[in-house]
Amino acid sequence: MIWVIAAGVIALAGLLPGLYRSATGTPGQRLIGLQLTSASGLMITIALAMAAGQSSYLIVALVLALLSAAGLLVFTRLLAPEQQNNRDHFEGIFEDEFEDKFEGNFEDERD
Repeated sequence: MIWVIAAGVIALAGLLPGLYRSATGTPGQRLIGLQLTSASGLMITIALAMAAGQSSYLIVALVLALLSAAGLLVFTRLLAPEQQNNRDHFEGIFEDEFEDKFEGNFEDERD
């Protein structure tokens, strides 16, 4: 009985804010909401497996944890801007700062 109550408390404390954050906010905040929702789902699955007394249900929690970690990597990659555009943008900024700092007293040593 205590595990069912624990699952209910986790559902209220974790799923509701996670679902709200997943539905609103910036893309980064939505990603955090998605992670909170998956972590809460993981804990609920573990609590219900303990309530049922079936340790074989923990396999579902393990698969959920693995998919959640993989999903985080995929969504993070999709949220990142294109690397080439970033490299060109930052390269110009850093070159300007470099030239200002050393005032052209540095020769290019590239072959």
